[in-house]
Amino acid sequence: MSTCPNCGTNLEGDAKFCASCGYEISPKSINQERDQEYNSTDNAIEPEIVRTPGKPIKERMVAGILAILLGGFGVHKFYLDDMNMGLIYLLFCWTGIPQIIGLIEGVMYLTTTDEEFQERYVK
Repeated sequence: MSTCPNCGTNLEGDAKFCASCGYEISPKSINQERDQEYNSTDNAIEPEIVRTPGKPIKERMVAGILAILLGGFGVHKFYLDDMNMGLIYLLFCWTGIPQIIGLIEGVMYLTTTDEEFQERYVK
């Protein structure tokens, strides 16, 4: 038996709407409520990065250090499988601009969470 995510009233069977408040019940909202109960602070579990097929997991720390130390040559872009940007950094390394951008990107990589890093930067 499940409860309404809006008011907490017990729901009967496959109810589409809550009888007391009229809230539309979807299978997704019921599953979210159950997930919240399971992932309470009592059961503190570190979230795992789930590997998506075809998308490799890259280390945030490695990319950040490469960007700071060798960012002027685009090494961090090659590591993240962004070959086009890596070549652009390599072509313009003599100007000094890629070094500055690499330093900024390195700090950005190191200040994001692992999940955000995987979503934003891994190609």
